[in-house]
Amino acid sequence: ALHNNTFAGLHAERLKLEQDIERNRKAVREEESHYHIFHCKAIETEGRLLMVQKENEFLKGEAKLDHNGCKTYQELLAKSIKQLESKAKFLRGEQKDTKTNHSTKLEQRKMFENLQKIMAVKHKLTIEEKKKFENEKHEGTNFMQIADDLTDTGLGERMVINAD
Repeated sequence: ALHNNTFAGLHAERLKLEQDIERNRKAVREEESHYHIFHCKAIETEGRLLMVQKENEFLKGEAKLDHNGCKTYQELLAKSIKQLESKAKFLRGEQKDTKTNHSTKLEQRKMFENLQKIMAVKHKLTIEEKKKFENEKHEGTNFMQIADDLTDTGLGERMVINAD
């Protein structure tokens, strides 16, 4: 019985220690996460501070930016914003033109597709008429014809005997 009580006590202590370990691991993970977030913010802040220091040097004339003809970051950013705004204005105009001309272009496309259909039918009728004319021309006569027909068979010359 003493052995069972000792075993139960040790088992309970082990479970308690495992829970403590898991709780401590979770706390360590949270602390690491906070550390990395803090570290990233510190690097970002250092970068901003360096940029402000450089801007002060540019304004005092102690240093020059000389990036696209700008003397300071403020001028550089203002120039970039102005360029982007003009590009956006141009694109809005293009979008407006596209929207106004869209229906006209659709109509033109439909008309072109209809023209293609008409031309295909006309081509087919012309071929049929030509064949009909050839058949009427040689109707009732026996003749032998050697034709160079590369388009239909791809075999080259062939002999056609028409015996009506």
